[in-house]
Amino acid sequence: MKNKIFLFLFILMVLSRANAQMDIDLQNFEGLYMDSQGEKYLLSPRAGFPHFVILKSGETHMLRKISKNQYEFSNTRNNFSKVGGFIELTKSNIITLSFNKGSKRLLAPIPIKKTELGINLNDSLYISGSLIQSAQTQKNKIAVLLHGDGQNDRYDLFDLGMYLIDSGYSIFAFDKRNVGKSRGKKILGNNYLDFSKEYANDATQIVKWLQKKYPHKQLGVIGISQGGWIGAMVAQEVPNLGFYVNIAGNMSIGWQQFRHYMFSYLKRNGFSKADLVEATNYFKAYFDLCLNKIEFEEYEKVLPLYINKVWFKKLETRKLVKFKSKKTALRLQEENSFDPTDFLKDVYAPSLGIFYQYDHSTPPDSPARFMNGLINSKSKDISVRVFPNTTHGGWVVDGYYFNSNDITRMESKAFFHIIEWLKSL
Repeated sequence: MKNKIFLFLFILMVLSRANAQMDIDLQNFEGLYMDSQGEKYLLSPRAGFPHFVILKSGETHMLRKISKNQYEFSNTRNNFSKVGGFIELTKSNIITLSFNKGSKRLLAPIPIKKTELGINLNDSLYISGSLIQSAQTQKNKIAVLLHGDGQNDRYDLFDLGMYLIDSGYSIFAFDKRNVGKSRGKKILGNNYLDFSKEYANDATQIVKWLQKKYPHKQLGVIGISQGGWIGAMVAQEVPNLGFYVNIAGNMSIGWQQFRHYMFSYLKRNGFSKADLVEATNYFKAYFDLCLNKIEFEEYEKVLPLYINKVWFKKLETRKLVKFKSKKTALRLQEENSFDPTDFLKDVYAPSLGIFYQYDHSTPPDSPARFMNGLINSKSKDISVRVFPNTTHGGWVVDGYYFNSNDITRMESKAFFHIIEWLKSL
């Protein structure tokens, strides 16, 4: 009997060591979790920003691997100057979460159902994505999540997706064309508008494909930033779309957004009010040249006054901030003269706009322009909400002048508001 007990304990010890030595893939742990007190969490393996979020508060911590099955997490959102604690992953998908302040929690996975879909939309476009649903309660709506600008994969709106799934909604999250597992011809175009139209066409085809595959489900789109604007293009092409949500998508004329971005970039990078006064003086001449209000010679008199300023050099690393000819200025203006609200007039779907007070990308007139653009549309359900003390992406901040290292949480109320709005439809 003693020998059997010894053998049993020996086997347990070997299995325990094997488990500790196994290099566990964080992607296998993506999803929703709950601790013994009923607090819920999400874990995202997003490339470049793996993290977990406490759903109720939006408190967010970035993860950094320290061993085969252990990660330390940041004290604030992505600031590792001080470690906030540690998580340990196990083969049974239980997560041990330990905060440096003393508390320790065991997180058990909340069951979800994930179906991988490969969509051949035409000879040159293959889209790979995940249809993710709650394994417990499933409502009738599927939200297609539309990315912001850049080479984004299916994890771009993963956090929002988990909030929706926790409330019983389904999501389709996909890799953009030529990102991740998706493939297609290179996007062609001369400017942001051309690129956006191409991505909108991809999204429209995806929605129509899903409508055919799931005829008893109500399909809608939720997009952030560029995806919020693209959502309007999809909504006008799909008259029977169930809903359209624009999160922080610009609704201002292109060049006005361009101007707003440059000033807010200086603010969030700590430049003084005196620097902003100088930038205001320079960009008056800059945009007057773009709008053909002055000649190039007049602009040339202004440029030397600011070209060696620190704020000018900083902007040069991000955007085109000086011209070598009037022709270049007029071309920039032409490429950025589009009005995103032009795509709202033919929207049929119930529409919600979520905007952020201190958004560095979307100008403050966008909420009003979004509402006014939809008033004469075919949509009969229009709602707009601006969340205070938030920046692009929904992060809670103190104002335009903020230090990103101090950010601790996302504004979870924005996600809960979207969920309540969907319930009302």
